[in-house]
Amino acid sequence: MNQENYMPYPAEDQLKCSFAATCISRAADKEQISPQLMYARLQKYGLISKYILKYYNVLHTQSIENAVDDILEALKNRENK
Repeated sequence: MNQENYMPYPAEDQLKCSFAATCISRAADKEQISPQLMYARLQKYGLISKYILKYYNVLHTQSIENAVDDILEALKNRENK
């Protein structure tokens, strides 16, 4: 294989982190808050590692809008407890 044309696929961890960042950004947009505040809210309840990253294989097969809606629903359920 010609090395100059070789483009390696991103590692799964890179894909997961990119997906999580996109979800956080889109959720922040939907809630009309900063991504930093959305990150803090999700992190407070462990939803980044225990939801977005843990269920990446399921979430990333949905539209980003559906994934964000699921994430926001999970966040609101945690915040209302």
